[in-house]
Amino acid sequence: MAETAALGLAGKKMRAEIFARWLSGFLLLAAALVPPAVMAQTPAAPRASGKITALIPLDFVLGEQKSLDAKKDMPVFWGDTVKTERGGRVRVQLEDGSILNVGSQSSLLIQRHDANTQQTELELIYGRVRANAVKIATPSGEFNVRTRAAVAGVVGTEEYLDATDILT
Repeated sequence: MAETAALGLAGKKMRAEIFARWLSGFLLLAAALVPPAVMAQTPAAPRASGKITALIPLDFVLGEQKSLDAKKDMPVFWGDTVKTERGGRVRVQLEDGSILNVGSQSSLLIQRHDANTQQTELELIYGRVRANAVKIATPSGEFNVRTRAAVAGVVGTEEYLDATDILT
């Protein structure tokens, strides 16, 4: 009986050692796969997307750290949310010349806008937006507006989206 208990204890120790080696190997592999930029966690400078060219008051720009009253010629950056209250409207001219008209009671997140590569990703959280996008000339270029229900992509045209909780 004592021998059986000793063998059981030795088996548990061996399994624990195997698991510890497997776990350390897995963690080492996972750490090697993480890009250095993610490990450094150095906050990058915000990248400009465009600027506000016209507005009817009661509008805000929600940045990563704070909320600001929208103003004419105010820059907007990647990650900013342009939010309008009842009666408010905002026109944003992007760096590539595309124009976004954000309607009353709307919230539009500028996820990414790179004029050089013609990569634009917007998210209409709710409300209305009219986008007049410049013609996409690069093969990898895209101009997408996402909502909860759909994704609208354009090549160089005007699009109008209205997003609510139940439909787009």
